[in-house]
Amino acid sequence: MQQPHIRQEPLKPGDLVGNRYRILSEIGRGGMSTVYLAEDTRLPEKVWALKASLRHACDPRGFEEEARMLSHLEHPFLLKAVDFFPPDERGYSFLVTDYIKGKTLQACFEQGELTVRRVMEIAGQLSSLFDYLHHLEPKPVIYRDLKPGNVMIDEQGHVRLIDFGIARNYSAGSAGDTVSFGTLGFASPEQLEQGTTDARSDLYSLGALCHYLLYQGAHYRGGELSEAGHVPPELRALLVRLLQRNPDRRFQTARELSATIADVLNRPTASVGGGPAGFPASPAAPAAAQLRRQMLIAGSLYPGAGSTFFAVALCRSLASLGLAHTLIEFPANEPELYSLLHGEKHAPPRYRSVQELLQRQLGDERRPWRDRFTEWLPLDPERPAEAADSFIRLLPSVKNGIAILDLSSNWSHPAAREWIAMADGIIGVAGPHPAKLAAPSCRSRVRLLAEWKEQGRPVYLAGTRDSGFAGRKEWLEALPFSPSAVLPELPAQAVLEAEWKGKRVQDDPVLGPRLEEALRPLLAELLPDGGDRRSRKGLRGWFRRA
Repeated sequence: MQQPHIRQEPLKPGDLVGNRYRILSEIGRGGMSTVYLAEDTRLPEKVWALKASLRHACDPRGFEEEARMLSHLEHPFLLKAVDFFPPDERGYSFLVTDYIKGKTLQACFEQGELTVRRVMEIAGQLSSLFDYLHHLEPKPVIYRDLKPGNVMIDEQGHVRLIDFGIARNYSAGSAGDTVSFGTLGFASPEQLEQGTTDARSDLYSLGALCHYLLYQGAHYRGGELSEAGHVPPELRALLVRLLQRNPDRRFQTARELSATIADVLNRPTASVGGGPAGFPASPAAPAAAQLRRQMLIAGSLYPGAGSTFFAVALCRSLASLGLAHTLIEFPANEPELYSLLHGEKHAPPRYRSVQELLQRQLGDERRPWRDRFTEWLPLDPERPAEAADSFIRLLPSVKNGIAILDLSSNWSHPAAREWIAMADGIIGVAGPHPAKLAAPSCRSRVRLLAEWKEQGRPVYLAGTRDSGFAGRKEWLEALPFSPSAVLPELPAQAVLEAEWKGKRVQDDPVLGPRLEEALRPLLAELLPDGGDRRSRKGLRGWFRRA
């Protein structure tokens, strides 16, 4: 079919797209698309990346599918699509996404900013992302276009995968891809030969990417890898396995690859250091192992639902199992944890706080606030709040195997998305108050949790203040799915007496066990071995290995 004539006119500064996005400048260009910086005329001072593409001029559905795919993905290493427009009269389609300050991996390579260790850390982040994409429900996503120009490195040193133009949903048993795309030098053999691509195809491309970065821009063309002095044996063996022509001989899952990279990076005898790769050293990003910590979120579905009370009770239950954990107060919250824990009485002098970790101002004199197996990491109410632009920066300082974030009701905060995307458990907390449950913001959060659960995310609900009242059945049925735990309403007199004595009611010898019993079903879902006390020795070993 003959394609219509397309006037390839670039956008100019001042042009308005969709009566909303005003073009400021061009920030990138490819064969069939140009990326612009655009300001949002409806949200003052908000800027987006706007991709103008001719690729789908004759197939607008393809562009719509890319936009729809991106809009449903939630991971800190991905861009979030917020708007899209089908081809206009000039043939341009437009996709609006987050604007990321940073540069492409190709630019980092050309400017000599990569060490051998840095390449492995980037590979670890990408394998963590592929693990997420390849396990999406109901259908995994195969990216199929990994190359240095499609990987951004943001200001915090994290990868951001861009351009999902040829990604596809994978269906087991498919005889072949509908269309074969890919970039020579990075695409897997089965992709170039129009075979069926699956998760292992992305892993081959990741190996080809690492080969390009480690071997001074040379593409892998088959055969044995050269024994370059700066590529250590353990890394060369990893590349050999990734670059097998037969997919059955490669790593079979991104999770397996991620664990192998973490093992190499953290092995005391590993020779994967900052050089000598012909590149100067660069600041290290968090290692893959640090991003694979067991991470849980507790968030209120409406203000005052009790996520902090729930989180402290959860900590008491984990402590009773002998599991080391850290409770972290989200930086955007109103400081509350310090007071609830009676910090003026129990906090050690010069304790560690969230603000200090974000500012990286910790010295040897700063002490963790520990209580047996629990480390409390609150906001310091006497210090100004810090911008939570990259919450992941806290993780290297959290040494315990389980990290719990008390999100309060800040679900929509941009920094919260980083933690949510990687969480091993997302727990929405709701009380039995009908007016608050019916509020639009609460309904929106409930829908979000339900969508995540349908996508296969580890989402749970927890009820609070259960008093066995007449409307209890209606309350529980109003929730999108059954709560895994329902905490009882504690006697008001006991709560007040504990507060005025400077004690935590969760530690009460009578009420504490009631909360622990209510949390047992949730712990059985969250933890290996079901949270059985008799297995706590094995649990500690499992978390040390995680």
